[in-house]
Amino acid sequence: MAEPAHKPPEPAASRAGSKVERIVTHCVFEISTGAWPPGERLPSVRQAAKEWAVNHLTVLKAYRRLVEQGLVRNVDRSGFFVADSVSAPPAEQRELAKLFEKLAKRFDGDADVSTLAAFRYLADLADARARREPELAFVECTAFQARGHAREVSNRLGVPCMAMTLEELEEEPPSHVRTLLTTGFHARQVRRRRGDARVVTVPIEFSPRLAERLAVAAREVVFFQLDGDVAAHVARDAAKVTNGLRVVSAQADIGRVDDVVRRALRARSRAAVLSPSLWTAASRDLKLHERVFPLSFEVATRAWRALERAARLSIF
Repeated sequence: MAEPAHKPPEPAASRAGSKVERIVTHCVFEISTGAWPPGERLPSVRQAAKEWAVNHLTVLKAYRRLVEQGLVRNVDRSGFFVADSVSAPPAEQRELAKLFEKLAKRFDGDADVSTLAAFRYLADLADARARREPELAFVECTAFQARGHAREVSNRLGVPCMAMTLEELEEEPPSHVRTLLTTGFHARQVRRRRGDARVVTVPIEFSPRLAERLAVAAREVVFFQLDGDVAAHVARDAAKVTNGLRVVSAQADIGRVDDVVRRALRARSRAAVLSPSLWTAASRDLKLHERVFPLSFEVATRAWRALERAARLSIF
């Protein structure tokens, strides 16, 4: 595996900025993968400064950046907390019950159409409109990820969900999209481009199905990412669910992904997992290699109830 090129010492200001970015990266990963759930208190500024061996002002700057991104909220005299990803469900049961009674009276006693048939027809019309104009969209940095998560949502919740990339979101989302789902990694970018839609952050977890495939394919797995810190975080999370596998991380550039990965695969007991960006840049031959896999996450199991509310499928 290629060794990183030697770089000259960076200016002090640049090093400070780098420390802030590293803390932000760490926190975003913990929040996005659900290790720090909504409402969880972040390590105190003093505690974090000690653990990460940085100045407390550096930690404070990183935490404030997370607040700006909408991932964290600052509670006076209490600290910093992971923001709630989904608002409370609307209390509309009584209004809907009244509307039902009003519509039901219209069909009571009708010899041609039963009340039940009328409401089933209304439900069919609602389904048809939802397929034509989905109210949900899952936004990710690549089409591969967006389609995967959108498919998860559609299959689990039984509602159409569009797949959108950050690039496609450069324009305002379609007017029929009322809710944009995304991971904590991209929450800030999505909020900047959301138009009138609301944004819901969705916790994700390392794919159990990918873990099973890796266990069959190799004894050691190398996780490749553009960012070395993110690669280390992914490898750490994967190690929790890939029992018996040796897990390591590595950084790779888009222009050299084929060469770097092929060198790693010279060991026949080793498999490679590529981040979505690196997978997109890899050659077709490399993607067909039996020991090369795209990195995949799935919506965290504990997130589905909250997503049901976010999709407005539950009012309870």
